[in-house]
Amino acid sequence: MNCFDAIVVGSGPGAAFAALGLRGKRVLILDVGFDGAPAPHLNRNVYELRRESDDLFPDLIGDEFQSLHNLHRRPISLKLKAPHVSFIVRGWPELTPIVSNTFEGVISLSKGGLANAWGAGVFRFNDRDLRGFPISEQVLLPHYDEVTREIDIYGSFFVAAAFS
Repeated sequence: MNCFDAIVVGSGPGAAFAALGLRGKRVLILDVGFDGAPAPHLNRNVYELRRESDDLFPDLIGDEFQSLHNLHRRPISLKLKAPHVSFIVRGWPELTPIVSNTFEGVISLSKGGLANAWGAGVFRFNDRDLRGFPISEQVLLPHYDEVTREIDIYGSFFVAAAFS
């Protein structure tokens, strides 16, 4: 019989770092959820796609105008509306509703979670963001530094590369 020291549910960034924090232990990572349909014809940059494709409307807007989601439904990030990524937020309002007058959340029930549409934006909470929480920016700093080392954040590289 296999025994594990910990079971991590989910495989998004939060779960991956929870598992990383348990290094040296026997960890089982479980994830279930929606998968996206394969779209290998989109595995290029947008510039190349536009040059080589006569019509990107079905892929970027959708035959059912899925990318216009915010006009007639609860607003969500632009990254989550295109037809090939809509699986990321499929079903969450019905299955795990959030009721709040002060918070607008989005939940993913897809394998890998919201990381499927992650745009590489990693922002550290500061004391203003954490006001009212029982932890401070100072408490989080070593953890932020560990995440930065693990995912290799190169902010200055992107700026330099974009203008060279």
